[in-house]
Amino acid sequence: MTNKQGIIFDMDGTLLDSMHVWINLADDMLKKLGITPKEQIYDIASVMSLKEAAEYFIDLYNIPKSVDEVLDMIHKHIEDFYFNKVQTKENAKEVLTYFSEKGVPMSVATLTNKHYTVGALKHCEIFDFFHPILTCGEIGHYKTEPNIFYECAKIMKTEPENTFVIEDSLYAIKTAKKYGFITVGIADKNAEKDREKIKKEADFFIENLTELKDVIK
Repeated sequence: MTNKQGIIFDMDGTLLDSMHVWINLADDMLKKLGITPKEQIYDIASVMSLKEAAEYFIDLYNIPKSVDEVLDMIHKHIEDFYFNKVQTKENAKEVLTYFSEKGVPMSVATLTNKHYTVGALKHCEIFDFFHPILTCGEIGHYKTEPNIFYECAKIMKTEPENTFVIEDSLYAIKTAKKYGFITVGIADKNAEKDREKIKKEADFFIENLTELKDVIK
């Protein structure tokens, strides 16, 4: 057993101001095709894979393109955002530098695929702060299960009870807490509907990453 502290960061909505690219994805893609989206298109598309969403759009709007062509448009749009446009949440680099200088190991556990994840972290110049950087796709489990958190802690050589999981998603906070990690909920405008539930569920709640320095000492 070790008392060494470690930090596992979610990426989208936690380190990066990036959730809007997914929330607006359906609307943005349809507008690029010259189509006015129907209301609540995100609510429908959000429970689909990208391929399923492409097939759905083609059928619903009679789009004269193949599934592969629409998927290619989607991937290029997301890649451009993560590689060229995404920004960190406020004070992220300052906070990461602070914990790095203290010798606290840090990792990333994200649902976003590895290609976009690496591109985004490098674009924001924070890639080198983390080891490991793991995705749910690599692990083979979503954050409804603890596998990705356990694997991060294993590589950082920290125990769950001394490892802080920083998340903006209610379901991921519930998972991490259930399996013995210290949970820190962070405010994100795109998770506002779950704000009070996150505050109740998490061990700590912060409005800004800077507050993490008062939580982890």
